[in-house]
Amino acid sequence: MRDLMLNDAKRVAQIATLILSVGWAGVIVSIIYFFIGWWDLSSRESITFLQGLVYSINAFAAPFFLSFVVAGIGHALRLYALSQIKDV
Repeated sequence: MRDLMLNDAKRVAQIATLILSVGWAGVIVSIIYFFIGWWDLSSRESITFLQGLVYSINAFAAPFFLSFVVAGIGHALRLYALSQIKDV
C-alpha cells in the first residue's frame, strides 16, 4: 500500500511539474506578446505611444493572469504531492 501511495505521489508531482512549466511558459509568451503588440500599435500614425500602451495592456492582462493561475495550480499540486511523499 505504501508503494502505491508513493508511486501515485510521484506521478502527481510529474504532472504538476508539467502544469507548472506550461504556466510559466504562458507568462513568458504573454510578456513577449505585450511588447510586440505595444510596438505594433505604437508604430501606427493614428495611435499615440500611450494609447498603444493602454491597448496593449488591455490585451495582455487576461492571458498573463490566467498563466499565473495555471502556474499556481501547478505549484499547489507539486507541494501537495511532495508533502505526500514526505509523509510516506
